[in-house]
Amino acid sequence: MTRRGSEVGEKQMKPTKAKEEEEEEKKAPEKLPTWEEFRAAREHLDAMYVEVVRFTEETIREVEEDRKAGRVPDPAEIDMDLWKKRYAKIVRDYPPPEHIVPAEVAAAYLKLLDDED
Repeated sequence: MTRRGSEVGEKQMKPTKAKEEEEEEKKAPEKLPTWEEFRAAREHLDAMYVEVVRFTEETIREVEEDRKAGRVPDPAEIDMDLWKKRYAKIVRDYPPPEHIVPAEVAAAYLKLLDDED
């Protein structure tokens, strides 16, 4: 009985991998966030969402008031510094994990609060 190449006992040829693929396999897998980091990220993002909705509603209200008063609202008048300060308070109250907001960025926002006081 003759065996075919796909049967046992026959050496099968493996396709060669590109050098990049081999290097990717050698890399250590990314560290998954812990439950504490996940919880902190969730609290941070939830607080940020609530503040974004609040800021948007206030901005819409101001635009509607401007229109009722006959003024044309100018998008450049939206106070982004106010938003940055609100976000700084979120960073202070709900510290984000490093994988969400890098420490340097969080420190820059916290500095806004220090400058305000």
